[in-house]
This record gives sequence, structure tokens and C-alpha cells, in this order.
Amino acid sequence: MVLAALLLAACGGADTPRWASVDASSSANATALESPRQTVVVAAEPDVGTLVLSGLVISDASTEVLAPNDGLVAEGRFTTGDVVEAGDTVLTFTPALSVEQQLEHDILELELQLARETQDAEAEAAATAALEELDDQQEQRGVLIDSSTSGVISGVRRDLEYRVELDEVLFTVSDPTDVIVRVISLSPRSPLTEGDQVTVRPETGEALVARVETVSTADDGTTIEISVVGNPLPPGQLVDVEVSVASADEDGSAWIPVAALHSFNGGSYLLIERPDGSLERASVRVRRRTDTHAEIGEYPTGQMPIVPGDVLVLP
Repeated sequence: MVLAALLLAACGGADTPRWASVDASSSANATALESPRQTVVVAAEPDVGTLVLSGLVISDASTEVLAPNDGLVAEGRFTTGDVVEAGDTVLTFTPALSVEQQLEHDILELELQLARETQDAEAEAAATAALEELDDQQEQRGVLIDSSTSGVISGVRRDLEYRVELDEVLFTVSDPTDVIVRVISLSPRSPLTEGDQVTVRPETGEALVARVETVSTADDGTTIEISVVGNPLPPGQLVDVEVSVASADEDGSAWIPVAALHSFNGGSYLLIERPDGSLERASVRVRRRTDTHAEIGEYPTGQMPIVPGDVLVLP
């Protein structure tokens, strides 16, 4: 019965604004529907908006500095974005206690606890002094972690007194004259192709013109690398990548609202309402997406599944 009701309903698409949702009312039976059919009209030059992606500035010429042992980062003298010279001290690192030192530390803590429980003031004072001496010796074992090269620091945590493990990356020093912006998209459908021009907008400063160099797609997402004209961005900085597709007029594609897409068994299709009120189902291939629109590609035969003026029924 639901299918019969859909087939009987029709839409007056001639006066429909571009992309505006309307109620189907041209059929005499439309008033009998519990939920009137919602449609959009395919526009010749739709405004499909701007897609904003989050990117990270990285450098191909980078050096990672690793933790020499398990231990504690006790002090940081630089932070992400700072420029350092070779030999500058970036962090103070305190190695973890050896097995023997840890055992000694645990025994002293037990002695201190026992002294307090028995209210033995002399034993408590001796255990406390021994622990303090051991802690002083540990602090004196602190290692100054220097930068082995000149460049821009990235990856330095702002919180101090944090523990790290052997060979964990403490920070990275990068050459600021050779950087790219890397965008990781969770969707395997990339909104960009190689050669596309985009705008990179840092948190501070002017927007920069950039070009998409590579797009690699996997089942778990897409990695996009973008070159920035002039390389003025410091590595480690987060930036917005603005993809303008407002003037999308490529041959062999058309843009429709994402809301018009139907899904079935992992694929996408459209329901096209014909002038006589009948519905035609058209399987489609989605190329790119913005937050509001999707780009539909032509069939292998070269024919487009939709043309401007077609009325699409929303799910």
C-alpha cells in the first residue's frame, strides 16, 4: 500500500526553488498520504558550499628524538612551534630507578610505614632521611635532552612530570623550509583529487594558496598531502583546509543534496519523479561530498543519471 501511495503522488516541480524541500500536492490522492512526498529539483548551477578539513603541517626533513630509557620528563624548555638550534637543551629527563634502586626505595617506604605504625620517631626520621637522599640522587641523575639539529620543535607535551618508555618519541625537530599539510579523512571517499587548488588557513595569519599533491585511499580512510606555496607554516601546527566546490561545473558530473541519496546494500541510488507521477530508480556513483552535497558521476556509457530540472524524491 505504501508503494501504491508513492506511485500515485506527484509534485509540481516547475516553481520549486533550487534545493528547496517541497510537499507533493499535484495529485488528487496526495491529501490521503500520511506524510506527503518530499522532493528537491536538480539545479544547473548549484551552490554546493565549502568543505573544511583539519590538517597538520609536517616536514619530510624531520628528526625524532627518542627517550634514552624509561623515565620521567621533568622539565620542558621549549614547546611546539619554537625554533631551536643544534645543541639547545629542550627537555630534562630523569631515568627510571634501576631494579636495585627500586627495591631499596620500596624497603625504605615499608620501614617508614612500620615506624609510623609503631610510633618510633627515631626510626621514622631515619627512613625519611634515607628516602630523601635517594630522591636527591635520582634528581641528580637527570639527563639534558638536546636537539641534534636546527629547526622547528613539534610534539612537545605541555604537561610536565609525565612518564615515558624507552625509545618513545620525546619531540621532533623539522626543517621549516620543506613542509606539507597532511589531511586524514575517515571517509574512504576523498573530497579532493590530485591537482586541486585549496586554501590553507592557519589559526593566526593570512590564508594561503595550496595544491593537492597526493591522495591515497584505504578501507579505513584517505590520506591527502598538500603543498603550500612559499612553505611559510611551522611544522606541528594544525590548520584548516578549505575546499571550494561552489563552481563545480566539470563535465561528466552533477551535484545534488546529500539528503536525496538513498542507500541499499552499500550502494547509493536516486528516486526520480517523472511528470506523470511515476518513480524511476537510478543507481549512482558518488565521487566527492561536502557537508550538504554529493557529486554524482556519469555512467560508464557516458550518460548522466540526472539532468537539471529532474525532481528527486527524498528518503
